[in-house]
Order: sequence, then C-alpha cells, then structure tokens
Amino acid sequence: MSSDSAVDFFASIGAGRHVPRLSRCRGAVRFDMTTPGGVESWRIDIDKGDVTATRDGAPAEAVVRADKTTIDGIVRGEVNPVAATLRGIVFVEGNWDLLLLIQRMFNDPSLRDAPVPIDAETK
Repeated sequence: MSSDSAVDFFASIGAGRHVPRLSRCRGAVRFDMTTPGGVESWRIDIDKGDVTATRDGAPAEAVVRADKTTIDGIVRGEVNPVAATLRGIVFVEGNWDLLLLIQRMFNDPSLRDAPVPIDAETK
C-alpha cells in the first residue's frame, strides 16, 4: 500500500503491528492535525515494538501539532519533523525522544504493505 496521507498510514497500522526498530521503545505520541473542519487526532502507542494507532485525543507523552498537509509530508518522509519544528510549522510538546524514535516507523516498508483497515470512528 502506498500511504498518501497520515490518516491512511495510521489506519493501516490499526489494531497492531510489530516494528522491530522500536523494540526498545515505550510510550505514546499523539498527532493533532488541523484541517478546515477542526482538529483530527491520532494516537500511536508503542510497547516494545508493538504499535497500535487509534483515532484518539487522549493525553500522550509527546504531542505533535501541525496542519494536515505537513503531517502527511512527515509520514511520507518528505518533511523532517525536527526541521519543521525549527521553522515553526510543527509544534511539539513533551518527550522529544519519542518523536525522534517514531520517525523510524515512517521508513519501515513492512508498515506500507498489507493494510489492516480500522473503523474511522474507533477510539
């Protein structure tokens, strides 16, 4: 699957995948994407490489806020989140280490194949 957007990518992770590159990582990162209609939040939970994604605005150790286009670019690997933060187009709160580690997930080809669809309203 070619994930053209963050929503497609997060939905493909859905109820769970294992990402060996994150096997020593634990925590949650929430992506708050601003759109003309409001804010859409996705929460990525990582537990020793086991990754789940839910449409959820619950608190997380790290929160990334940006417009949807920018977060789409981050997920596709076209936008570096650290550089975008320095430019003032991405805002990060909390644990920066998690943000740096989660970038590994966006480059994992196994997450771009065999999508596991989830209901858009799942929490």
